[in-house]
Amino acid sequence: MGGKIYPTTDTSEARVEWNLELRVLVIRAKGAANLLPQSQDRRRIRARNAMDLIREWDGQTLCTDYSAATHLLIGEAMEQLGTFLQGEKEPPERDIRAVVREELERLHRNRLINRLRELEREGEEHGLDSEEIEEANQLQSELGVQHTRELD
Repeated sequence: MGGKIYPTTDTSEARVEWNLELRVLVIRAKGAANLLPQSQDRRRIRARNAMDLIREWDGQTLCTDYSAATHLLIGEAMEQLGTFLQGEKEPPERDIRAVVREELERLHRNRLINRLRELEREGEEHGLDSEEIEEANQLQSELGVQHTRELD
């Protein structure tokens, strides 16, 4: 399921171009899944289910989150199809929705940590205004820490 583009910027032009290519990629991949023999019904269903979870890029989702979720779903479909083509046994079943959710939570947490570290550096160098202090407090609360040193 290779394509010439992958979303790296959140512009309306990038979204339109990506969504058009995405539709073509998913249609082709579903067609490939349909070519699996009847004995591979579970693989076909798992590959198609992963592809059915792929959504068009709406611009509301962060580009990094969208890319990560799409990459995981495409990877799941490719694993189902690729292991068959390579003559390997069927991959263990996993809850791909949970995998995507956990990855998005990890990315969100990393963004919070990075922002808190940035505020800590700014505070040490120049001090923070009241809005930045409030933001740092909210980040600390959400992360359950008083300082990013606790995260290392």
